Amino acid sequence: MQAPSQAQVDYLTNYVVVPDVFTPEECRKIVYSNIPASQAHVSKFLKGTVNDLEMHSRNTKVKAMPHVDDFNWIYDRVSHYVREVNRQCFRFKIRHLTDLQILEYENTGFYGTHVDVGTGETSRRKLSLVVFLTPPEEYEGGELVMKPWFTPVSQTQGAAVFFPSYIPHEITPVTRGVRHTLVTWVLGPSYT
Repeated sequence: MQAPSQAQVDYLTNYVVVPDVFTPEECRKIVYSNIPASQAHVSKFLKGTVNDLEMHSRNTKVKAMPHVDDFNWIYDRVSHYVREVNRQCFRFKIRHLTDLQILEYENTGFYGTHVDVGTGETSRRKLSLVVFLTPPEEYEGGELVMKPWFTPVSQTQGAAVFFPSYIPHEITPVTRGVRHTLVTWVLGPSYT
């Protein structure tokens, strides 16, 4: 087995931003997708402690985007970038995406520090993906902050950030406007 290069090792503790994954028009189309209201819900929960990382509550609306014909173009675009970024940077063994979700953070919406990998089904998460759908001038706060040493990620509309699912991160409270993102997780064999 070939040893990983220093560049690959660096990516295992870092994130990658890809600009212009979606155009502003496509971002609006995604935000205003005709997803039945029954698939939207508000998640407010408190988790316990994992590996001494304090887990906090979350205040966001979630819309599950079904994998149907109307949304195939979104799944295809995301899948293309997942394959390319993983091939060039992370080189994880990956199999498929989870269903896409649109997250809506209204005023006071946030997600405390957490990791995306856990137990059960979430133990197979290798990569996390966030696409910024709302122009940054339409809201304040809502910064994606990687922990413990990164500054907030630039949230340019249409850009996507990819990072290993074990990296702690948070969404700071939105203080004005509404912030929308498209998220998914890329699954592969569990870490052993």
